[in-house]
Amino acid sequence: MIDLRRALAISVIAALLPALMCACAPVNAATISAPGFHVAAYNKNNKVDAYWPSDPVKCDLVLDGEIVEGDAASLKREFEKIVGTFNSFSFFLCLRSGGGSTSEALKIAEFVLETQRPSIATVVEDGQTCASACALVFLAGNAPARKGAWPQRFLHPRARLLFHSSRVNLDNYSDDALLLYLTAAASQKNLKETVTGLYKSGLRDVQSIMSTFKREVYETENLSGPWVPPSLFLEMFSQDPDEWVCVDTIDAIGRWNIQAFGYSPPRTLSSQNYLNVCHSAYNWRLDRFVADDDSNDNDAGKIAVKTFKPKKQKNQDPEFDVQYRLPYQAPLLPLTCSIKVRYGDSGVLDQQAGLDVSFEGGTGLVSRLNSTAFFSAEKLLWDFGNKEPAKADVGAKKSFASYPNSQMNGCTFKNIKGTNEEACQSACSRDAMCVAYSHSKLTSLCELKHTLTARRLDPTRTSGAPSGVKSIESSREVRMKFITLEDGKRLHGSAISSVVINDDSGNQGELCSSSCQLDSSCLAADIESSTSLCRKLSSLDGLTAAPLNQAVDTYVKSQQ
Repeated sequence: MIDLRRALAISVIAALLPALMCACAPVNAATISAPGFHVAAYNKNNKVDAYWPSDPVKCDLVLDGEIVEGDAASLKREFEKIVGTFNSFSFFLCLRSGGGSTSEALKIAEFVLETQRPSIATVVEDGQTCASACALVFLAGNAPARKGAWPQRFLHPRARLLFHSSRVNLDNYSDDALLLYLTAAASQKNLKETVTGLYKSGLRDVQSIMSTFKREVYETENLSGPWVPPSLFLEMFSQDPDEWVCVDTIDAIGRWNIQAFGYSPPRTLSSQNYLNVCHSAYNWRLDRFVADDDSNDNDAGKIAVKTFKPKKQKNQDPEFDVQYRLPYQAPLLPLTCSIKVRYGDSGVLDQQAGLDVSFEGGTGLVSRLNSTAFFSAEKLLWDFGNKEPAKADVGAKKSFASYPNSQMNGCTFKNIKGTNEEACQSACSRDAMCVAYSHSKLTSLCELKHTLTARRLDPTRTSGAPSGVKSIESSREVRMKFITLEDGKRLHGSAISSVVINDDSGNQGELCSSSCQLDSSCLAADIESSTSLCRKLSSLDGLTAAPLNQAVDTYVKSQQ
């Protein structure tokens, strides 16, 4: 009976205690200080930018360590020491924390959100990490706007920003303590109420996060949006507790309205750069990753970009410095993309330049972007930090554990194209920051990871991690995924069977995919469009030529 109770206790706690997330006693409580470096520099020299951080950052406020009860009150007291009589100014709150109390983090976020004119912008500096509850504080950063405030949260390309779903932290609780908690409730005949209460408490964490950031941003009637795009929370709460959402690409910061600093925009702009802006703006406005859009039929080589400069009016500053207009083919109709650029104090395109992007012939809504949008959305943030730090001494060569048919769901800091798995592993071994790698069998792309979360099924990849690094297998649902291969190619691997699907409904692809889903030995399937030949594969090792003039639909079994 004791063993049964123990099993019940652990299973219930694991399933229903997100409210205990980081409820343990603090080990390294946060140090909160107000050095006031930015405001002091501005008072001495008004040429110091009031709203954009330097690199390295002159921090006004610093939160360093685990977030615990009382930190919100401490931050308020420290801020009162430096706030002065400013109106239009942004104080920089530098965040260096791996997380802590969700409820206390939301109290800090509320304080930051309500502090306007002057405002508090949040910053994660070069080499620093802001994760878990700290990332919620980060989302609250803002700057003065025409009406209220505008989101202003700064991320250095070599900083680490990580979100995750509700997590149970039971490190400070023994099995006996947890068992005692539930058996005590059972002896008082209120076990159902106890479990229900825990479940409700966990839901309150989620509800509190959503309600804290449930606010809109209005600059003009056609320039508005949510403070936090809903997809960020959807990504957060759809993760396993041990998995992270990594903000490591242009696509991620653009979609979730995060400002990068400490980089240089392209020195010269090409048609591809302008098209990057339009394509990103179109997708981010829909709260969608550019990487998830398969409908882009725009060819930069065939696009003519027209440039306009506004006429200067007496005693009136123009609303923009230069405008670029180019044709953009949306999924349903042709549009004209308009990019209005406002330069920063330098008078040239730099990291402070603002881009107002709209589509003539469309909704007329405006997206406000940063100059990072000129880069390809798939570009890694780590690729464009201004100064590359020195590599640490890696010492002895690492030994690796290999995980075939797996994707390491970690944060990528480097992509190496056109390499094999052995070279990919070697590159990870030589890099002090690398804790795992994933190698694509289809594209020969090597991804090096600086943070490892969980390992997901993906038969198109082989992954590895140093033998001493713990790799957790994801518990996410396994599903069939349709993938697009390069023209004239199909999967190469070990075939289980090849069967013609005779069906007049037009669902041959779905039937082929379902057949693989139900077969435990099947990892992928494809079907020829004209012959309806369904081929199931038990392993993949690359690509091969498809039958001549034959379209092939491809499906792989994976954890999305």
